[in-house]
Parts: sequence; C-alpha cells; structure tokens
Amino acid sequence: KRYDGKISDSVNSILTDPLPNGLGTDKPININPDTVNEYSFWGNGRTPFYWCVTLAKKGIGSNPGKSAGYLFFENKEGFNFIAIDTLFEGEDYVKKLIYTDTYQTPEGYDGKIISYTMNKTVDVEKSMMMGNYNNELQSFNPFDNEYQETPLTSEDTETEFASKLVNTEFTQYPSRFFSQVQDIGTLPKGSDLKAQLKTATEENLSYQDVTAQSSMRYDQLMSIQLTITTGGFVDLKVGDK
Repeated sequence: KRYDGKISDSVNSILTDPLPNGLGTDKPININPDTVNEYSFWGNGRTPFYWCVTLAKKGIGSNPGKSAGYLFFENKEGFNFIAIDTLFEGEDYVKKLIYTDTYQTPEGYDGKIISYTMNKTVDVEKSMMMGNYNNELQSFNPFDNEYQETPLTSEDTETEFASKLVNTEFTQYPSRFFSQVQDIGTLPKGSDLKAQLKTATEENLSYQDVTAQSSMRYDQLMSIQLTITTGGFVDLKVGDK
C-alpha cells in the first residue's frame, strides 16, 4: 500500500498493520525520537524488514541538516527504531565495566572486562573514501532544472573530533561526491488529486539533509570496533550501553 507522513509513523504502521500489508506484530515498539521528516512511498511487495531498514537510512532525528540515520533492531523487549545520536548520547548506561590487571572490581563498577580485542581502528583512507571528513552533494532539480552543490564537513555535523586526528591536507577538500536527482513530482503528498497538485513541486525527501549525513554517521559509528569478554550479565540486551 501507499505510505505518507512521518517516516517513524510509517515504520510503526509497517510493523503493526495486519498481514499482508504489515508484519502484524503485537510486540512493543520503541521509536526514539519521532522523525522530523516525511516521506511518501509505495510498499511494492517488499518485506516489512526491508522497509524498516531502508527507512532507517532516510530518517532525521532532532538535528536536520547536521545528522541523519536510525538503527532498526529487535531485542527481548521488542522492536526498536532509534536515532544513532539518541542511542549514544547521555550517561544512562546499564553496566559500567573496567579492565585492570587485578582480580578485584573497583568501587563504582559493575564488573570486569576479562579480555578485549581491537577489531578495527580508524582507517583514514577508508574514511576519506566514505567522505567522513569532507564531502559534497551534487543535486539536480528536474522541475526547474536547477543544479546545486552542497558541501558538508565533520564540523557541520558537530563530529569534528575524528577529523582533528587527521592532517588538514586530507580534510580541507571533499574526498567524496554524492549525486542525486531530487525526488519532485513523482509521488506528491495528499489524499486526492487536488491536494497532490498543490504539493507537486515540493521535494518528497530532502536529500540535502539525509544522503551525506546518514552515510557519514553510519561509517563513523563503525570506525572503531572492539570485542570484549566479561562475566555473564543475563540482564543485558541489544542496544544497552
């Protein structure tokens, strides 16, 4: 079927709508926060999980133009659709662990890290290929034939901590270029023809606020990967800090 409105509302509908239009789940659904952007699309026979993951890459949380990207996952409490920034902000951790050379657990910690392995550290070459430090979106408006270049740096997304570790000669120019034809006129918002004609020249999804931002966020999220072994904490769940 067709979906309109906020992306977070569409995800909720896809998960709760009865078969065959949705997953028909009765599990709790945690969406945090609601997306600020809207998107119109047709289901086109794709599976519910396909659309939830696809829409996660298009969602904007609370910082339009600076950040984009959600994570969709299931844990023992239900389904989760959470903005990357929301998942990692704040100090509301569930467990606080420490790695030491002693057998004792210091006061203020819930347990010890027995061992750890650094799987992946910052790869400057790959980060430049992904445009993590500096990139540019080249977009074309098919309605008025307007071409636009939108630069984006880690400073614009307030994640310049990573670029500060890299020589400025590698970060002062765009290292990746995105190319998009703006989504205008193909699926205008509105429940009838009269309403759709009024919105026919509006962009369905603002690629300027999504494409480069979400790509940068996802790659920054995966730039450092660490595997740790701890004692058995059966109360931990996917998504806990």
